[in-house]
Amino acid sequence: MTVSGIVVVIPAKNVEGVIETQLRALNAQSMLDFDVIVSDNGSSDRTRAVVEAWPAAFSSLTCIDSGDRPGVAHARNRGIECSDAPLILVCDSDDVVGPGWVQAHAAALAKADAATGPLLLTERGRRGFGEWGADGVPIAAGYLPYTPGCNMSFRRQVFKSLDGFDAGLWRGQEDVDFGWRLVKHGFSISHAPDAVVEYEQRVGLLAKVRQQFKYGRAFADLCSRYRADPIPVQGIKWRGRWWLSFLRRGLRHPVKSWRVTYPALAFQAGRILGSVQHRVRTPMW
Repeated sequence: MTVSGIVVVIPAKNVEGVIETQLRALNAQSMLDFDVIVSDNGSSDRTRAVVEAWPAAFSSLTCIDSGDRPGVAHARNRGIECSDAPLILVCDSDDVVGPGWVQAHAAALAKADAATGPLLLTERGRRGFGEWGADGVPIAAGYLPYTPGCNMSFRRQVFKSLDGFDAGLWRGQEDVDFGWRLVKHGFSISHAPDAVVEYEQRVGLLAKVRQQFKYGRAFADLCSRYRADPIPVQGIKWRGRWWLSFLRRGLRHPVKSWRVTYPALAFQAGRILGSVQHRVRTPMW
C-alpha cells in the first residue's frame, strides 16, 4: 500500500525509451509527498527494469503487473486498486507533467471531486503545436465535461462509486466515459490552471492516422453505451456544411493541412465504421 495520501498512477506498455522523462518530471515536483505506481500493461521491453531502477525523490515508486488484460482502462484500475491513497492522480508515460502538477491537483481536490488542467501539445518534446483545455474543463461531443486521461485527478470515493474505468473501451474514450459518468453521478470537476502537462503527439502522418482511426471506432463504441440517454447528434445540413468545408481545406492545402485534415478524416472513417458495427447514431465530435 502507498505511504502518502496522494498516488500518481501511470499506465505503461513498451515505453522504456520515454518513461524516464516523465519520472524525471515527477522527481522535480514542487511537493514530493506522493507515491507513484506504474501499471505495466504487458510490456515486452525493459519498461519494468527502467522503472524499478529509477531513483525516486518522491515517497515511493512501485511497478505492478496489469498485463492480464489489454488497455489503459484496465491498467489504471489495477494500479489504483494497489493503493489506498484517498487522492488519485493519473498521467501518461510518454508525456511530461509541469513542476507544480501534483500540488495543483491536490489543491483542486480540496474543493472538488475531480480535476483536470491544460495540455500543451508537443512533438518530440518541442512546444508550439497548440494548447487544449487551457480555459476550462473540456466538454466532449458537446454533451458533458470530462477529464482527459493524461491529466486527471479524483477522490477515491469517485473511483469506487463509478466502479473504475470501463475496461471494455480498450481502444480509447475510456476517459470520456469516466468523466461523463462522474458528472451523471453528481460529482464535480474543477479546472486546475497550474496542473499543466506537455502532451506528446504522435510523430508522422501514418501514426496519427492510425491513432485517430482507432479513436473514431472507440467513440462509436462509447456512444453505443449511451443508447438509453442518447448523445445529441448534429442535423443533416450541419453535417453537409462540415464535410464541404473539410474537403475544401484539404484540397486547397493538401500538404500544409496533413497534420490536422488527414487524421481528422481517419477519425470520421473510424467513427462511421464503428457506428455501422454498433448500429448507433453518433455525433461528428
